[in-house]
Amino acid sequence: MGEGRNTIYLAEQGWQATGVDLSDVAVAQAKTRASHLHVAINAIVDDLTHYELGKGQWDLIAAFYVHAWYNGTRPETPTRLLAALRPGGLLVIEGFAGSEQFMFQPNELLHDFPALRVLRYEDTEAEAEWAPGHPSHIVRFVAEKAP
Repeated sequence: MGEGRNTIYLAEQGWQATGVDLSDVAVAQAKTRASHLHVAINAIVDDLTHYELGKGQWDLIAAFYVHAWYNGTRPETPTRLLAALRPGGLLVIEGFAGSEQFMFQPNELLHDFPALRVLRYEDTEAEAEWAPGHPSHIVRFVAEKAP
């Protein structure tokens, strides 16, 4: 979740938003920012590898720039994410891609989630929202679990 930009945005849009980050400093920053904006979020300090995602619990799972964690925890992670989504739920993933082992590889997410209906997939050169002026190789993936 980092400093909570996406978690707070979702809460501002009316979602009950939960963010998870390993850093207690980042979680504290997210809580402070949410409080200043008068937005309620659930901010949790935990390692995503151990965080209990549950079964059929989430309408949306958004994972941004956690490509190293994702690749370091395969093959369990795709199975955990899929199981945690409710029917009709969305999985949104964005992260750096490249030849390095910890980056997303071409079509990796398409292969990892064959049970999902892909709504959007990009493998492109673009700027990360938080790094304007610095184009990078980025993968964007949006898919839906069958209702």
